Amino acid sequence: MSMRVLSRFACVIVVFALAFSMAAVAVSSTASSASDKDPMDKLGSEVRGLVEKAKASGVKSDLRAIVFLGEGSDLAQAGSEMSRRGATVSTAFSGLGAMAVEMDTSEALGIASMSAVSTILLDEREYYLPAMTDGAPATAGGATEVTEASTAVWWASTAGVMGAEDVWDLGIIGDGVRVAVLDTGCDITQNDLKDAVFSYKSFTSEEFHDVDGHGTATAGLVASRGVNDYVIPEFDGVVKMKGMAPGAKLMTGKVLDDTGYGWDSWIIGGIEWAVSGDDGIPGTGDEAQIISMSLGGMEIPNDGDDPTSLALDIASEEYGVICVLSAGNEG
Repeated sequence: MSMRVLSRFACVIVVFALAFSMAAVAVSSTASSASDKDPMDKLGSEVRGLVEKAKASGVKSDLRAIVFLGEGSDLAQAGSEMSRRGATVSTAFSGLGAMAVEMDTSEALGIASMSAVSTILLDEREYYLPAMTDGAPATAGGATEVTEASTAVWWASTAGVMGAEDVWDLGIIGDGVRVAVLDTGCDITQNDLKDAVFSYKSFTSEEFHDVDGHGTATAGLVASRGVNDYVIPEFDGVVKMKGMAPGAKLMTGKVLDDTGYGWDSWIIGGIEWAVSGDDGIPGTGDEAQIISMSLGGMEIPNDGDDPTSLALDIASEEYGVICVLSAGNEG
């Protein structure tokens, strides 16, 4: 299935989420009876495989992991205990009860034996789904000429094709609903988006920007204000490209770097920011009500037992955030 079709489905879900209730999706918690599990059973399959390989060969290797703690565990205390066992806690996600931890394979079982630890999963590299445009559009008489015709026709007509205009006619434009778009960043100076974005942050090693343009495009699909004029060869005259929910407010997080890749730990950092807001306190009105992500992963098929999926489970179950995700480009 193409990126275009997937994005259309994602946008429809966003419209429904904005139009109706903000109810939480009930999912199972990762924090359950951590102390009762065998240490080996706490290791995700990739981590377990690396540990077993290291034991068989006698050669240990470095390991980047996301460690989820059991319910009610003290994050600071658990982090100190991991440090005593030789691991390094690089980032603590207090709102999600998890930590990004660097260790070697010989230390993994020791960390897993801690009563506070529920699950240890591999911190993997994820990637963005292919950008919808190829290169920067040219200008034509004060308007922007979109040169990739198939993309332009789809993008300009998305709201009408998906029926968003019928919802707008009812006075529902997602006014004031806060949506976190986690991607390659966003061009917050772009006229269609500059009044939509109320918060932005980078979770990579780079400053906040959007070299690729994918994050700007996905943000626009959600909440473009339809300010700019665009010239499209297949259309007669100038058109505007309005997002599916043109009244929504955006948090734009850069969780992928300029090459289009990012670690699970970066993405989880964006998820925690989305549920907690800039003040780090959920429920104060600066956090997201919806998280939108158009990202891909290396694990195909995915059973939902990866760090990002578990973090989204927590965002949904514990904070009532609606999470809208693309499923990939292959169906």
